[in-house]
Amino acid sequence: MHRSGRSLLQVRKQHGLKIDSGLLLNFDTMARALKVPAFSIGTDSREKFLPVYEGSYFHAFDHRFATWRGDTIAALGNDSRLDPLSEIETEFRVSMESALVRLQALGWQRGWLLLLRRQARATDETTSISTLVPLSLAEGSASFFFGQDLCARRGAHLVALFNSYAFNFAVRIRQGGPNLSKSIYDQLPVPSSLVEPEVAPANALPVAIVPRVLELVFTSWSLAPFAVELDHGGPPFVWSPQRRLAIRYELDAAFFHLYGLGRDDLDYILETFPGVKRKDIERHGDFRTKLRILEIYDAMQRAMETGEPYRSALDPPPGDPRAAHEGGS
Repeated sequence: MHRSGRSLLQVRKQHGLKIDSGLLLNFDTMARALKVPAFSIGTDSREKFLPVYEGSYFHAFDHRFATWRGDTIAALGNDSRLDPLSEIETEFRVSMESALVRLQALGWQRGWLLLLRRQARATDETTSISTLVPLSLAEGSASFFFGQDLCARRGAHLVALFNSYAFNFAVRIRQGGPNLSKSIYDQLPVPSSLVEPEVAPANALPVAIVPRVLELVFTSWSLAPFAVELDHGGPPFVWSPQRRLAIRYELDAAFFHLYGLGRDDLDYILETFPGVKRKDIERHGDFRTKLRILEIYDAMQRAMETGEPYRSALDPPPGDPRAAHEGGS
């Protein structure tokens, strides 16, 4: 049986949910056999080739973090991300036909993939970094997750989980270095509400995770297949650093609730991310990330206690089509 015939999340009687790390796949050998330098591909043939991702090209909720520029990988500026037609270049590409044959052999039929970085750089504030990417291959410190139950909704929940401070704290407890081994995923706790997000009770999640992840990741047309699977047939969302930060605060507060962590736990955990604190103090004069997540955590707690839905301070709310580009631009 191909690997995607296995369930991504498994239930253990004594330890709750776990992730099947056997479905975390490297494509190093395949990529080496198939990849060609991007500069060798003619303009008229470019659409027949897919990018080969490695860890430096993407970041949390961002498949366009950096691009190949001649002889180096350079960060992509916010101005470029504002263009929903703009995509990154990778040093190597692979034939779309060859890549699709291999992906389909794994049982993968969707037009997107869930990608994780297994090695953090010295400048990264967290160890676990993940996003959704268009069809592609990966090598080096980047790996894909597969699974028969990895639909777009499940993918959105998992990407939010992998990028959360709560999950990253669990990673640090079990693995102190910057390299995230595949086996570590078998040891990490997963909130039970992520088992069946499609049928979870309305009050199982503090906020709707899917529309928030949709706005964060669907910023260019290349991820339209992911958006369509979530019933969003409109244009990509506008790249707004301020909105993105606010949405991530809400997701982090939600995952602290999903893990059953109290306010004091949240305070303690965020203090274990000194890089985040240092940058916040340099920019704002206070630990802005912790203060905002605590504020939102409290608002979600009040909402759960009163039975009233949590209301985002963002207008329009996360994932609202009004936050997307107009028309087909």
